Amino acid sequence: MRFSLLLATLALTSIASLAEVNGDGYYRIQNYKTTRYVYVTDNKGRLDYATTTADMGAIELWLGLDKAACDPATVCYVKSISGSQYDVQAQGTGIYEIISTYVKLRKNSDGTYLAYGEKSGMTKYLGDGEKGDCDRGVMSSEVSGDYRKWWIKPINTDDNYFGVKADLSVGGKHYRSFYTEFPYSFASSGMKAYYISKVDNGMAVMKELTDGVPGETPVFIETSSDQPVNCKLNIGGVSGSNPSDNKLTGVYFNTYNGPSHTNRVAYNPNTMRVLGKTSDGKLGFITAVLDYIPANSSYLKVAAGTAAELKIVTEAEYEEEMSKFAQSITMSQTTASVTEGEQLQLTATVLPEPAASQALTWTSSNTAVATVDANGLVSTIAPGTATITATTTDGTNLSATCALTVTKILASSITIAPTSVNAVEGSQAQLTATVLPAKAASQALTWTSSNTAVATVDANGLVSIVGVGTAIIQVTTTDGSNLSATCAVTGIAGVEAIFANKSGKADIYTISGTLVKKNATADDAKQLPAGIYVIGNMKVAISR
Repeated sequence: MRFSLLLATLALTSIASLAEVNGDGYYRIQNYKTTRYVYVTDNKGRLDYATTTADMGAIELWLGLDKAACDPATVCYVKSISGSQYDVQAQGTGIYEIISTYVKLRKNSDGTYLAYGEKSGMTKYLGDGEKGDCDRGVMSSEVSGDYRKWWIKPINTDDNYFGVKADLSVGGKHYRSFYTEFPYSFASSGMKAYYISKVDNGMAVMKELTDGVPGETPVFIETSSDQPVNCKLNIGGVSGSNPSDNKLTGVYFNTYNGPSHTNRVAYNPNTMRVLGKTSDGKLGFITAVLDYIPANSSYLKVAAGTAAELKIVTEAEYEEEMSKFAQSITMSQTTASVTEGEQLQLTATVLPEPAASQALTWTSSNTAVATVDANGLVSTIAPGTATITATTTDGTNLSATCALTVTKILASSITIAPTSVNAVEGSQAQLTATVLPAKAASQALTWTSSNTAVATVDANGLVSIVGVGTAIIQVTTTDGSNLSATCAVTGIAGVEAIFANKSGKADIYTISGTLVKKNATADDAKQLPAGIYVIGNMKVAISR
């Protein structure tokens, strides 16, 4: 049959309860002979009647009230069941829970008690098995006489008090991370108990328990002294349960005593924070150098990636601090359509107002379509779509977006110059197309000839006269507006040559189109240098 080590300790406690208060209560158990106190440091054990062996390594015995006075492992609750039967509970468990049976007690004439268990006619008594004068004893079922006598002492605020021993000092005050099975209130002044209700934006929000601390409630305690005698508790007398919004977790044990008595919680710096002093000297929950969580202490579970240090703040301080952080962000436009080349000014509104002055990060999902500067000014580059996003930079990472569509600038009109050309075959003429509005002028145009046997045209509007006749040169927009303009071209045939002394009158022009002289005579031709000219409808070659 397996018994918890706690069984032995609890059994002793229940004796005291019966003797001193004749009912339920909280007690310490002290060996009559060695004066060592009982500590419950584990919840595993065995008491085997068949083999008359016992494993009671979960119970430790130590000298000195100064040590016992501040250790929750020495506090046991004795519960009367019926007659001589009792259940003894401590450190989150109890005798009946462990071995499914209750403990029997017997009072001695000198006021001490024997704690024992019976089965099949066999009785096992518990005693201190260390007869030397060392600080530590050993729980045993193999001792006799005064070594198995126990004093059962009710815990009070006088000679058998319980006091909190602070292990952290910050700002002139003292603190202790604390977790016990028993409920308590404060007997000494200057003591407060807090738990953590929220973790957000590098802060741990604390709430005070003003009506005492219910059992099994992980907290941290503030004291005005680091001496347990000045920080006493009233044990018991507090109802209720651990608050539902308490983010702290507690542990009872941190023991390693062989495979059967290893009971500890490994510390994980990624997901645990413990009470400590932050880098700026303030009280907080921090990443520590620990292997295991200390016994009867609390710690804060956090998500991986949480800040290494969490500043402890009140609810009011949290609200004030959070007002500096964005809680919402909205965009001035959630959708927009802009023609290429145009700009659009977007604005983002951040609430609450104290957070509105923070810098924002502006980004474009498609910089080939549109870019955006640090002030939300969007510059469009080319037709297409892009999402413009404004994001808070205070760690909240809130964002608002505008779905942007960039469209082409369509031509509204197109003209061509000149609108007609008369030119001798073999010559060229440059046509120019003007597209309005001006922002659409950079678009590509299509140039075509209706009669390529007379005239051809390249992509830049340069016409080449290749034959005699007429052709229509057309220029067309390619942006979808389908606008066009035309130029009528006449190809003129020429003669081989004409001499300058030939009589007659004609209009004389150079091939380049520069006017030489109108109503000129043949004599006038004598003044012309050799070359090719247009006289009337003929191409004329003048030679010397």
